[in-house]
Amino acid sequence: MPTDATPDRSPETQTERKPRGPVRWGRIVTGLLLIALVAVPCLVGALRADSAAVLRERSDAVGEGSVPGGIQFRATPGQDYVVALSAKPGGVTDDLPPAEREAATTVQAGMADDARCAVRPPDGSTLWLRGFEQSKPMVLDDRYASVGTFVGTPGMTTVGCVFMPPEDAQGKTISAPLMVHEVA
Repeated sequence: MPTDATPDRSPETQTERKPRGPVRWGRIVTGLLLIALVAVPCLVGALRADSAAVLRERSDAVGEGSVPGGIQFRATPGQDYVVALSAKPGGVTDDLPPAEREAATTVQAGMADDARCAVRPPDGSTLWLRGFEQSKPMVLDDRYASVGTFVGTPGMTTVGCVFMPPEDAQGKTISAPLMVHEVA
Protein backbone atom coordinates (compact mmCIF):
# COMPACT_ATOMS: atom_id res chain seq x y z
CA MET A 1 0.00 0.00 0.00
CA PRO A 2 1.48 3.33 -0.99
CA THR A 3 2.02 6.11 1.49
CA ASP A 4 1.16 9.74 0.87
CA ALA A 5 4.83 10.55 0.14
CA THR A 6 5.24 8.10 -2.73
CA PRO A 7 3.19 8.10 -5.89
CA ASP A 8 1.04 5.10 -6.67
CA ARG A 9 2.71 3.21 -9.50
CA SER A 10 0.41 0.22 -9.60
CA PRO A 11 -0.72 -1.04 -13.01
CA GLU A 12 -4.30 0.01 -12.26
CA THR A 13 -3.36 3.71 -11.94
CA GLN A 14 -0.96 3.89 -14.88
CA THR A 15 -2.49 5.55 -17.93
CA GLU A 16 -1.43 4.44 -21.30
CA ARG A 17 0.48 7.05 -23.28
CA LYS A 18 -0.78 7.66 -26.72
CA PRO A 19 1.84 7.87 -29.43
CA ARG A 20 2.38 11.33 -30.81
CA GLY A 21 1.58 12.01 -34.40
CA PRO A 22 4.08 13.08 -36.99
CA VAL A 23 5.92 16.38 -36.52
CA ARG A 24 3.92 19.09 -38.17
CA TRP A 25 6.67 21.06 -39.87
CA GLY A 26 4.19 23.38 -41.53
CA ARG A 27 2.99 24.64 -38.15
CA ILE A 28 6.54 25.05 -36.87
CA VAL A 29 7.66 27.03 -39.91
CA THR A 30 4.49 29.15 -39.83
CA GLY A 31 5.09 29.94 -36.14
CA LEU A 32 8.69 30.95 -36.75
CA LEU A 33 7.70 33.14 -39.70
CA LEU A 34 5.03 34.82 -37.60
CA ILE A 35 7.55 35.54 -34.85
CA ALA A 36 10.00 36.96 -37.42
CA LEU A 37 7.31 39.12 -39.03
CA VAL A 38 6.41 40.63 -35.67
CA ALA A 39 9.82 40.85 -33.97
CA VAL A 40 11.97 42.19 -36.82
CA PRO A 41 9.85 45.32 -37.53
CA CYS A 42 9.72 46.08 -33.80
CA LEU A 43 13.50 45.83 -33.53
CA VAL A 44 14.06 47.96 -36.64
CA GLY A 45 11.61 50.57 -35.35
CA ALA A 46 13.39 50.77 -32.00
CA LEU A 47 16.79 51.18 -33.66
CA ARG A 48 15.46 53.89 -35.98
CA ALA A 49 13.94 55.81 -33.07
CA ASP A 50 17.22 55.62 -31.15
CA SER A 51 19.21 56.70 -34.21
CA ALA A 52 16.82 59.55 -34.94
CA ALA A 53 17.23 60.86 -31.39
CA VAL A 54 21.03 60.86 -31.69
CA LEU A 55 20.90 62.55 -35.10
CA ARG A 56 18.63 65.26 -33.68
CA GLU A 57 21.01 65.76 -30.74
CA ARG A 58 23.99 65.94 -33.14
CA SER A 59 22.33 68.84 -34.93
CA ASP A 60 22.07 70.71 -31.63
CA ALA A 61 25.73 70.30 -30.65
CA VAL A 62 27.02 72.92 -28.22
CA GLY A 63 30.53 72.68 -29.61
CA GLU A 64 32.59 70.97 -32.27
CA GLY A 65 36.26 70.47 -32.99
CA SER A 66 38.64 67.60 -33.61
CA VAL A 67 40.73 65.04 -31.75
CA PRO A 68 43.47 65.76 -30.84
CA GLY A 69 42.13 69.09 -29.67
CA GLY A 70 39.29 70.47 -27.65
CA ILE A 71 36.07 72.40 -27.33
CA GLN A 72 35.03 75.22 -25.04
CA PHE A 73 31.38 76.02 -24.31
CA ARG A 74 29.12 77.54 -21.66
CA ALA A 75 27.52 74.65 -19.77
CA THR A 76 24.03 74.68 -18.26
CA PRO A 77 23.93 73.56 -14.61
CA GLY A 78 22.54 70.05 -14.20
CA GLN A 79 22.36 69.39 -17.95
CA ASP A 80 23.70 66.01 -19.12
CA TYR A 81 26.21 66.21 -21.98
CA VAL A 82 27.71 63.60 -24.32
CA VAL A 83 31.24 63.79 -25.69
CA ALA A 84 31.26 62.05 -29.07
CA LEU A 85 33.41 61.46 -32.10
CA SER A 86 31.20 62.95 -34.78
CA ALA A 87 30.80 65.94 -37.05
CA LYS A 88 27.84 68.26 -36.67
CA PRO A 89 25.57 68.15 -39.74
CA GLY A 90 25.87 71.54 -41.42
CA GLY A 91 29.11 72.19 -39.54
CA VAL A 92 32.64 73.13 -40.55
CA THR A 93 33.19 70.05 -42.75
CA ASP A 94 30.34 70.89 -45.15
CA ASP A 95 32.56 73.36 -47.04
CA LEU A 96 35.12 70.65 -47.88
CA PRO A 97 35.18 68.76 -51.20
CA PRO A 98 33.33 65.41 -50.96
CA ALA A 99 36.44 63.20 -50.65
CA GLU A 100 37.99 65.39 -47.95
CA ARG A 101 34.67 65.67 -46.09
CA GLU A 102 34.34 61.88 -46.11
CA ALA A 103 37.82 61.46 -44.65
CA ALA A 104 37.29 64.22 -42.08
CA THR A 105 33.96 62.90 -40.77
CA THR A 106 34.51 59.14 -40.75
CA VAL A 107 34.81 57.54 -37.32
CA GLN A 108 36.55 54.19 -37.62
CA ALA A 109 35.61 51.19 -35.50
CA GLY A 110 37.31 51.23 -32.11
CA MET A 111 38.26 54.91 -32.19
CA ALA A 112 36.02 55.74 -29.23
CA ASP A 113 37.73 53.01 -27.18
CA ASP A 114 41.09 54.72 -27.77
CA ALA A 115 39.82 58.24 -26.95
CA ARG A 116 40.72 59.91 -23.64
CA CYS A 117 38.94 63.18 -22.80
CA ALA A 118 39.42 65.61 -19.93
CA VAL A 119 36.36 67.66 -18.95
CA ARG A 120 37.32 70.81 -17.03
CA PRO A 121 34.43 72.78 -15.51
CA PRO A 122 34.98 76.35 -14.21
CA ASP A 123 35.78 75.13 -10.66
CA GLY A 124 39.13 73.74 -11.94
CA SER A 125 38.38 70.06 -11.31
CA THR A 126 38.98 67.44 -14.01
CA LEU A 127 36.74 64.55 -15.01
CA TRP A 128 38.35 61.90 -17.22
CA LEU A 129 36.28 60.13 -19.86
CA ARG A 130 37.66 57.01 -21.48
CA GLY A 131 35.72 55.48 -24.34
CA PHE A 132 36.35 51.89 -23.28
CA GLU A 133 34.87 52.52 -19.80
CA GLN A 134 31.36 53.45 -20.99
CA SER A 135 28.57 51.30 -19.63
CA LYS A 136 26.31 52.07 -22.59
CA PRO A 137 28.25 53.26 -25.66
CA MET A 138 26.37 54.57 -28.68
CA VAL A 139 27.67 53.91 -32.19
CA LEU A 140 25.95 54.81 -35.48
CA ASP A 141 27.59 53.47 -38.62
CA ASP A 142 30.87 55.27 -39.23
CA ARG A 143 29.49 58.72 -38.32
CA TYR A 144 29.05 58.72 -34.53
CA ALA A 145 30.65 57.06 -31.49
CA SER A 146 30.17 58.30 -27.93
CA VAL A 147 33.16 58.62 -25.60
CA GLY A 148 31.32 59.39 -22.35
CA THR A 149 28.86 61.61 -20.52
CA PHE A 150 29.05 64.26 -17.80
CA VAL A 151 26.78 66.68 -15.95
CA GLY A 152 27.33 70.38 -16.59
CA THR A 153 28.18 72.99 -13.99
CA PRO A 154 27.55 76.70 -14.67
CA GLY A 155 30.18 78.53 -16.67
CA MET A 156 32.77 77.88 -19.37
CA THR A 157 33.65 74.22 -19.65
CA THR A 158 36.58 72.85 -21.64
CA VAL A 159 36.69 69.37 -23.15
CA GLY A 160 40.07 68.23 -24.48
CA CYS A 161 40.62 64.84 -26.13
CA VAL A 162 43.50 62.74 -27.41
CA PHE A 163 43.89 59.21 -28.72
CA MET A 164 45.99 56.62 -26.90
CA PRO A 165 48.05 55.60 -28.78
CA PRO A 166 48.18 58.83 -30.82
CA GLU A 167 49.43 57.15 -34.01
CA ASP A 168 48.23 54.25 -36.13
CA ALA A 169 50.36 51.25 -37.16
CA GLN A 170 51.90 53.25 -40.03
CA GLY A 171 52.96 56.10 -37.72
CA LYS A 172 50.28 58.51 -38.96
CA THR A 173 48.64 60.75 -36.34
CA ILE A 174 45.07 59.62 -35.68
CA SER A 175 42.41 62.34 -35.89
CA ALA A 176 38.61 62.43 -35.80
CA PRO A 177 35.79 64.96 -35.53
CA LEU A 178 34.73 65.84 -31.96
CA MET A 179 31.49 67.25 -30.61
CA VAL A 180 29.66 67.84 -27.34
CA HIS A 181 25.86 67.76 -27.32
CA GLU A 182 23.10 67.81 -24.74
CA VAL A 183 21.19 64.68 -23.84
CA ALA A 184 17.50 65.26 -24.56
